[in-house]
Amino acid sequence: MKLDITKYFMSFVSGNELLEQLSKKVFLKTEIDIVYASYTNWERHELLIIDEQYDKGQRNKLNYFQYIWVKIVENLTDYGFNYRKVKELKDAMFSNMLSRDFLSFANDNKSHFVNLSSGQIDNEIDFTKELSSLYFPVFYGIVMNCIIHHEKTNILVGINNPADFDVFSSSILNEHTNFNTEQDFSLNFSKTHLSISLSSIISNFLIEGSSPFENRITDIISKEEHTILTLIRNKHKSIKSIKVIYKNEKPEMVEIESVKKVELESRLMEHIQKREYSEIVVKTSNGKVTYFKKTNKIKL
Repeated sequence: MKLDITKYFMSFVSGNELLEQLSKKVFLKTEIDIVYASYTNWERHELLIIDEQYDKGQRNKLNYFQYIWVKIVENLTDYGFNYRKVKELKDAMFSNMLSRDFLSFANDNKSHFVNLSSGQIDNEIDFTKELSSLYFPVFYGIVMNCIIHHEKTNILVGINNPADFDVFSSSILNEHTNFNTEQDFSLNFSKTHLSISLSSIISNFLIEGSSPFENRITDIISKEEHTILTLIRNKHKSIKSIKVIYKNEKPEMVEIESVKKVELESRLMEHIQKREYSEIVVKTSNGKVTYFKKTNKIKL
């Protein structure tokens, strides 16, 4: 069954409706894009999400969460993860997201989550009181975050320690920045891992295919910072100093001061005639130009 998820984009108040929609059993086990023999083998080794209770006629059907997880297991086994490692990831993925530590963290940073939801979350909410008795798997939270933020999302699974996984997307990267945990993320990101495209799996059952998932910038540095680094690398041999001018907490202009030797005055004229916004200070010795100091002003 194909889904239209556009109404859930950035709609945090529709979370329960989205959860209910994704929990509907719509996929026959024998008709999904998985070899059925592989499916039954994974089921037998307890790698999949198995319902202990189910309604009549639903035993051989999967919901959207179950289908996504089966596709993740397929990716893991295709790339050589043994069953023990798959189970390690499963145990971590299906631990309760609403742990005491997480709810305490949410309460301590309530204003952040209220702002993140654009006011859709009530500022008076007590997360511990409202949610501590519930079970909500980490995996469900990852899937729903991908849909609500409608962005390309990857799950990074460590080769040596699958339970120590990470999720890579623009919004999650922003959260690492907000809470000053970029260093932890960078450390994990530098390790050997398998990257599984969660958004690509989800797109299999969407009316719009992969188009709803925006390919936002997920660089650890901003465009402006990247431009500054590029300028430094290209001119590193002649740079004497660099000055970055900020406006509204963002880099607006960079001034690069460089020193160059000039053997002929005609070469100096070449630099003067360039159509650049710059200042040039000429140094002479015995009446001859020896070198000049040039400050380029580049708007970011």
